Amino acid sequence: MNNSRTGRRSATSGRVEVVRPQQDPSLYIVLKAIGHRDDYVVSVNTRPREGRLAGRWLPETRTVKSLREWSAPQDRDVWFSPNPLRARLRPGRRGGIADVARGQTLFADLDVKSGSLASLDECRAVIDLLTVWLEGVPPAVAVESGHGLQPIWRVSNTKSVPNLVTDDGSRWSETSARWSALVNLAVKRVNPNARPDSVFNPDRVLRCPGSVNWKRADEPVAVVTHLHPHFAGGSGPHNGRSLVPMLRPTRLDAVLPPPALGGVAQRHLTRVPTTFREAQQWLANQPGATVTWKNMDTAMQRLCDYRALVQMFAHGLDDDVSAHSLMVRRVLAVILTSTDGSAGVVRALELVRTAYLEVMGRRRLGELPGEGRGEGAAESDFYRAVVGAVSKARGRIQSPTPRVGPDGRVVLFSEKGRN
Repeated sequence: MNNSRTGRRSATSGRVEVVRPQQDPSLYIVLKAIGHRDDYVVSVNTRPREGRLAGRWLPETRTVKSLREWSAPQDRDVWFSPNPLRARLRPGRRGGIADVARGQTLFADLDVKSGSLASLDECRAVIDLLTVWLEGVPPAVAVESGHGLQPIWRVSNTKSVPNLVTDDGSRWSETSARWSALVNLAVKRVNPNARPDSVFNPDRVLRCPGSVNWKRADEPVAVVTHLHPHFAGGSGPHNGRSLVPMLRPTRLDAVLPPPALGGVAQRHLTRVPTTFREAQQWLANQPGATVTWKNMDTAMQRLCDYRALVQMFAHGLDDDVSAHSLMVRRVLAVILTSTDGSAGVVRALELVRTAYLEVMGRRRLGELPGEGRGEGAAESDFYRAVVGAVSKARGRIQSPTPRVGPDGRVVLFSEKGRN
């Protein structure tokens, strides 16, 4: 990383200071660049590092107008919602898919880390490839998060094809699945060994412009934001060509049709009602369900490394700090990975369960911060997560992957889908 934006320790005070580039755009400027109006509502989420609220996720909903003079605090992690919410939420709520008002953006979280992309150059190559596949539409914003890049594309909104999200978010579930397939394909094209991100839901939060990434407390990194010239100031020569068209749900199959078997491993999920006994039987019938750790493949081992699980449930991740939510997500990831042919689902789930119970137990004893659910309640949490994940896995169908035309380019939007 460029030393001009990483943390350095003061020789006199011993405190870590962050050197920030000049003229970094504020959150307000970024929101205007991606098409937010002043009356739109977004969430701003902070996580203090010190004091009685240290490590807690503190969400707040704000109108875009109220952020005009606001600047991100520098002593904690800060995230924002790139898609506008329906209205102000009660204190303490970040909002879920049902709270998203518009699919204002499509975005990707391109990490530079072991098992993912190897460098910022590879992140840029993915963005370049996606821009080509989007028929030359560039991201309006690229946020250099400190450990990767988060490009944000602005989605068009017209009377005939609005980017409104239905009450339950179903209108965007298919769009998100198709977009994730496209991003994952681009990542694999750039680096076949990289493991793509799997979270593309419209309520996702991203690193806040002008903030600091404190993921490594002894080496904080300034979050740097790049605006595309077309979108600076919230306007520019769009003319329908610099925006990603919002697609009519009825035309999605014409744009990215379902493929034959194979392709990107991302799937569109439909629940199949499942009882606990049916879930047990389904798991037992998975190929290699009961193999030991030694015989698991690398993908499954990564998901159930015990020490990493305890660390995650105890201290959270950048985009989620709820142990229960993280446990549910990890159970789903393990079970879906088993449907890709990875052996060891039973042992992997047992490791997830044991790690979750350990964290809850240590919380009850006061060894870890947070609410410590009783052992029986924690067990019930886990088994409900298993049944829910199996019900999704049983209805799993191949997620649409991009259609490649005779010239080798990905066919993303049909002429009828364009503005």
